[in-house]
Amino acid sequence: MKYSYFSAGKAGKLLVRNNFWYNNKSHVFFTTGEPPYYAAITRRSGVCEWYWEQAGELQSYYHVESNDMMNDIYYNEVWFPTTGTVKKYFRSINCASSTCCGEFAKCFEYAFRQDMITNPLVMMGYGGTLGSKKLLKAIECRQPTFTGVPIDYVVRELRKRSNIIAYKSDIRHMAHNFFVGSGHPLYKHPDVLVTQTDEGYIKECTKRVNCNRAFPKAIASLLDYYDIPYKWFDLDNADYKETFDLEETYTVESDPTPTLDDYVTDKDIVEGWIDDYIELHP
Repeated sequence: MKYSYFSAGKAGKLLVRNNFWYNNKSHVFFTTGEPPYYAAITRRSGVCEWYWEQAGELQSYYHVESNDMMNDIYYNEVWFPTTGTVKKYFRSINCASSTCCGEFAKCFEYAFRQDMITNPLVMMGYGGTLGSKKLLKAIECRQPTFTGVPIDYVVRELRKRSNIIAYKSDIRHMAHNFFVGSGHPLYKHPDVLVTQTDEGYIKECTKRVNCNRAFPKAIASLLDYYDIPYKWFDLDNADYKETFDLEETYTVESDPTPTLDDYVTDKDIVEGWIDDYIELHP
């Protein structure tokens, strides 16, 4: 069986990829965020392929990584061998942004051959920041942000796969991920938000948590609309072996994603903000 992984933000995508590598299974990651969009096909062997559209043609980059990529945060989903990240490579070659699928759809055929597809929303015409209000509204209103996708072909192929929608049942832990992980100047986090006040930070984190909480249901409604079968996957009670038919798996504790708590100097203050969120948004 081949799989597809739908999720909001901060939803275990790196761990899923690493578990598939661990079992010698192939993985394809579709970028989220702002275009240009790309697909990265990777394997435990180090054989990697990237696909994107430029100047009206499907472009590709092939690389064999000689170093061990297993469970190493350096080799995250946006890694690229020559520039560190894919987006930096795109800037180096003046790859223009586009919200039209065009020739990029030609790589979907390669993607559907892989054992796991992460972020297949892009293939359905929905590109953008996972869990954002803008993308959430687009999905709910059935207004694709990435036009020209061969939706009939994509739906037909997704129906052949085991489609997984990840979610978190532990809302407090989910809120913690955002209140700690979204960044704040006072707490020395590298991903600093533009807001400079506690009030602004709390408001922004609250918005992010609420949008990400709504995201799985919006995805489920979208898949129901296209009659695409799916299964729910609770990240807080996850059985990766059973869900994905894997022989061996990494534990959540072995996920190489850095713990952002290390940046927080006044943990009691942040935990108080999280307590307030749970009280107001149970």
